[in-house]
Amino acid sequence: MPSDYKHFEYMLSKNWIVPTIVYYNTDLNEDAPLMTPKYSNYVEATRAGEEKYYSVKDFWIKWILIFIFSFFGTCAVITGILIKLL
Repeated sequence: MPSDYKHFEYMLSKNWIVPTIVYYNTDLNEDAPLMTPKYSNYVEATRAGEEKYYSVKDFWIKWILIFIFSFFGTCAVITGILIKLL
């Protein structure tokens, strides 16, 4: 996922994703005496991010299945009524 993805900052603020650390810079200088992480262009999903992803995915699957079953149920009822009338 590129950093210019439109929902990148939102997902990062919700702690759903974290940047992947490639290595730690161990160059000691006056400005940064500690080891500083260097990040790659990739991110990893956190546990909270995975749970949110699957909850949204399950939500849409549930509504699609409800629509399909109700559509075919309605078709069966209409077909049954038409058969009785004819």
